[in-house]
Amino acid sequence: RGGTAPKILRGAGACDALEFDYGCTQARLEVRAEGPRRLRVGLAAASNLVNHEVALVFQLPLKAPVTLRGGGRRIALRPAKPEEMAHAHELGGTLECPRKWRIHLPPGSTLHWPHIPWSGYKPPKYLSAPDQAVALLRMPSSQSGWKMDVVIEVV
Repeated sequence: RGGTAPKILRGAGACDALEFDYGCTQARLEVRAEGPRRLRVGLAAASNLVNHEVALVFQLPLKAPVTLRGGGRRIALRPAKPEEMAHAHELGGTLECPRKWRIHLPPGSTLHWPHIPWSGYKPPKYLSAPDQAVALLRMPSSQSGWKMDVVIEVV
């Protein structure tokens, strides 16, 4: 439910929440500041559809080349090429950009690179869009009992 302007979370324990209702699927997204360098994002979802999945998706504005760590291995993201298909990387419990940030992830999370974000206001031209590429971090809720917590830390 909307209705209020976005605000800055202040102090440890500060929390904000959004509720979504798509008829057959409902979700509650909570964002909690656990400290000045730690943020917890929680998702609880429910659906009456069979074999349905609700995923929490982040677009990470990474500029290639960059090397991340996830699933106990290095993930090298190379500059995107025109019309390149996204590649999915299976992740373990964390995704890390060394010396910058770390994200603690639920089971089944994947990183997709390159992803060209869609905007109805300014649709990308796929032949010239590689410089607009972002990493797509996808976290399915169905593998964690329709509830998940994602912790983002600045290191």
